[in-house]
Amino acid sequence: MNGPDLLVILDNGTTLKCQVKTAAKTCDKGRYHFRVRRGRHHNLKYDDAELDFYAFVALDMRICLFRKLSEVSCVSVKFRPVHFSLQAETDGLHNILKDYNEC
Repeated sequence: MNGPDLLVILDNGTTLKCQVKTAAKTCDKGRYHFRVRRGRHHNLKYDDAELDFYAFVALDMRICLFRKLSEVSCVSVKFRPVHFSLQAETDGLHNILKDYNEC
C-alpha cells in the first residue's frame, strides 16, 4: 500500500506525513535495525512530497524515536536500546513540531 502510515493534522491546519518503522527486538550486536527504503527490493527512497518524518518504534520497549526525513539518508538505520527513552521520544517529537510552530 502506498502513502504514509500516519497523518498528523496540526492546529494550524498543516498535515504532516509519518512513516512508521518497527523492530520487535534487538539484533545485529544488540541494536534495533530499521529499513527506511521502500519497494520490493528496498531500493526506493522516500521524498519530501511523500513523507515529513519517521517514527522508529522499539516494540518490546513501547517507545518511539522520531526523526525528520532530512536526518535519515541511509538504506537502514540502527539504534542502541539506550537511545530509546521517554525523554528521547518527547524530545524527538518536539524537534519535528517546532518547525511548524506547534510547540
